[in-house]
Amino acid sequence: MTERELREIRRHFTPDKTNITAVCGCIVNDRHEIVARFNQSTALSDQSETEKLLSLLKRTLSGGLGTNLLNLAFSAHQTEHSDEHHLLMALKRSALKDETALETFYSRVAEGLPEGEGNHAVLIASDTYDVFTRFRDGERKEVSESVYSCIIACVCPIKDLKPQLTFNASDNVFHTLTGGAVLGTPEMGFLFPSFDGRTENIYNTLFYTHDITGKGEAFVQKLFGLSLPMPAAEQKENFDDCL
Repeated sequence: MTERELREIRRHFTPDKTNITAVCGCIVNDRHEIVARFNQSTALSDQSETEKLLSLLKRTLSGGLGTNLLNLAFSAHQTEHSDEHHLLMALKRSALKDETALETFYSRVAEGLPEGEGNHAVLIASDTYDVFTRFRDGERKEVSESVYSCIIACVCPIKDLKPQLTFNASDNVFHTLTGGAVLGTPEMGFLFPSFDGRTENIYNTLFYTHDITGKGEAFVQKLFGLSLPMPAAEQKENFDDCL
């Protein structure tokens, strides 16, 4: 994917433009165990909740290409024979309605998460995007040329809030507000298939990592059967050493 194509897809992840009808997911504890599952409708959710969910998914399209965003390529053999690619295609084609594929996805993600680093939430959604061709004057054609369908997912740490003092105006006294759990910024995620040449490319997936030191190697191996390229931080260090 290019920067221009990336910006085009990013703009689609707003409540008034997206075709995401639900966000599915699961909660994974620090022992790789799935302890809960959820399927939250965007139509039945409060608008602010929908916006926050879409914002988390959109964060997996942030950062720079080649650093936080990596184009990972499947070989022709993998697209034909690998379980990993078949799983991604099953999720995409069924728009996450294939419960067996969804459970397999949750299990593989759970196995690929770092152990002993707390609980995580896995979010995944299915989306479609009408790809319009524009005339030279900037106006777009009335009928779309094609439809880009994809799945987008992210992994967020679950952070515990510490109890804090809050002022209650009704009795003019400070009270302790008990803590809770909130979703943190996504650590990893992906978009499949890639949006290359403004069309679907099932031979590629766009992988997102917040940590550019190569921390997502196990996740990529479990889910895609691929290896990460040399981390951007390590590339920079090697380049500095050469200089």
